[in-house]
Amino acid sequence: ELFRDLFNIDTDCIRLTGGGTKTRLWNIIRASIYGKKVEVYGDLVGLGTLIPLMLKAKLYPTIEKIEERFLRPIDVIEPDENLSNRYKGVKEIFMDLWKDLQKLYQHFQNI
Repeated sequence: ELFRDLFNIDTDCIRLTGGGTKTRLWNIIRASIYGKKVEVYGDLVGLGTLIPLMLKAKLYPTIEKIEERFLRPIDVIEPDENLSNRYKGVKEIFMDLWKDLQKLYQHFQNI
């Protein structure tokens, strides 16, 4: 919901990378909270920087072609329906609090 609200982006999956992705249980919890498939990738430190360069140099015609070549998940986790149902009420509370925090952040940016 945050991606959709903040960036007008809707996704069918969440892609994760970095040290926090090494715990499978935490990734199952994430998938269940998000209600979306989670794709776990290895460390991709330089890839984000290289994508625009590969496009500009016309090494690949689209981002999708780069993803096909370089982004292969090391694990794919589907949401656990039982966990999703348990987190649903708490998730709604979190989203309401997050929206209130956004107002607070915006206030401090204007000071």
